[in-house]
Amino acid sequence: MIPGGIFRIFAGLSAALILAVLVLTAVSLSSLGSPIILHVSPSVGVDKTGGVGALLGIEAIGIIMSAVNIALSAVLAERMRKLSCVLGAFGVLAALLTLITGAYIISIN
Repeated sequence: MIPGGIFRIFAGLSAALILAVLVLTAVSLSSLGSPIILHVSPSVGVDKTGGVGALLGIEAIGIIMSAVNIALSAVLAERMRKLSCVLGAFGVLAALLTLITGAYIISIN
């Protein structure tokens, strides 16, 4: 589906980061209490809480963003190579930010 080495690297990195998010969440899910702290503000303190569904929703949005960027990168590979590389890199960035967000939420709970 994704031609060329750079696109396979982007897709592989995105998949590895998303898999890390899912494994981290699956391992930590039983130890999370309720409610889960989702956001902490320096001036207010805890200002957003939710359940496990909210945590999984945040991760699902990151997975969708990464998948859309990688899919667009594959579609545009023949016509717009530079844009395709940028979209692939943004897919990896979205997956990395999803991993950071998931790990942060799990660590503060």
